[in-house]
Amino acid sequence: MSGNLSYKMRKTQIIGLMVLGVFILLVQLGFYFYKTNNTEQSPEIELLGDSALPKAGGTELSPFNPNDLDEEGWQRLGFSEKQVKTILKYKDIVGGRFVSKEQLSKCYVISKEKYETLKNFIILPETYSENRKPQYSHSRHSLYIKGKFNPDQYTQAQWQALGFSERQAQAIMKYKNYLGGSFLSKEKFAECFVISPENYRQLAPYLILPEKVEKDWSNADFDKTKRQKINLVSYAKFNPNSYSKEDWELIGFSEKQAQAIINYRDKKLGGRFSSLGDLKNCFVISEQKYQEMAPYIVIPKEAEKPKIDFSKLELNSITYEQLLAFGFSPKEAKGFVSFREALGGFQDKNQILEVYGIDQNLASKLMGIAQFDNSKVKKYKLVEAPENWLKQHPYFKYYSDKILYFRMNYRSTDKILKKANARDFDLPKMKLYLRE
Repeated sequence: MSGNLSYKMRKTQIIGLMVLGVFILLVQLGFYFYKTNNTEQSPEIELLGDSALPKAGGTELSPFNPNDLDEEGWQRLGFSEKQVKTILKYKDIVGGRFVSKEQLSKCYVISKEKYETLKNFIILPETYSENRKPQYSHSRHSLYIKGKFNPDQYTQAQWQALGFSERQAQAIMKYKNYLGGSFLSKEKFAECFVISPENYRQLAPYLILPEKVEKDWSNADFDKTKRQKINLVSYAKFNPNSYSKEDWELIGFSEKQAQAIINYRDKKLGGRFSSLGDLKNCFVISEQKYQEMAPYIVIPKEAEKPKIDFSKLELNSITYEQLLAFGFSPKEAKGFVSFREALGGFQDKNQILEVYGIDQNLASKLMGIAQFDNSKVKKYKLVEAPENWLKQHPYFKYYSDKILYFRMNYRSTDKILKKANARDFDLPKMKLYLRE
């Protein structure tokens, strides 16, 4: 009996566990289907494509505020990366914000055609009301103007020295480059957006530019390279002998050309132009440029200098100025004096022919006219010659170390020179300055 009872109890337990398992499974399945059928759908997000931004030249332009555009926004309008940087710099210069369509249109990288395409979509007033406080005010302080000048020749640093800020000076330089490297006229100069009417009134009397140009200088109608060749210099009477490098630049010469003219005058001509012909012969002055300048050049007559009697001059004491007067170039005269000083004086007049680059015929002519006296030129015994003298003298410096070494053991000049391996070519020259 007890065995049958135990079997029935176990059977009942097993069936109960199975029923419980089935119930749990059904609950799980029911919860799963409930969750699946009642989950909220995620909202769809509509991504804005390129059409959300205005595009130039198409039908997808939409109203926009240029103050809200970043670099990418301007590029989507069709501007290049360089143009975008210029627009953003212009925005900074005018106070960090565009206040009217008129102001925006003055940015030189925005062409008239481009502006016409965009203007109806720009969310800005046409003009800026004068009774509103401006976002940007031009400097009203006096500019530091020293005299007449050609603005085409001015650097950024020079514009800043006049009184403009760094950003204003940069904008002026970029505006000039936009025009092709020249402001062309006072009228065009005044159109530069960073130059206020007050600043222009101060500058106008000093600008070396024509009032207007007849031709239309727009980008579409004129090649920039041609603009750079236009001569816009206004001349006044001038003495080329008093002109500095900067003065030559102000009348249209480049920095290198101006320096070449100064060098030609000071080194080739001895410091002054004596005639129009001297100026005409300068290789950096073209025939056309010379013809432009010629009517304005004034060369005062130089007071006559007393004639020099070269037969009374002495070759070891003749001066640089006297050598120039004889006909030597500045370079030759300087070489003559420098070589003579290095030697301590000429012992033989023929040494003059050793001067580097000297005109041999002119030198021979001077040697035949001038007096010669070498009595004051020093000579030394080789064993007693000062070390410094040996190391600096043109004839001895190459052998100086050997001479100093061998003269400690030898007293004979010939023996020392032989030991020093002095060349036969140098020996006669060296002995001019030696004594036994």
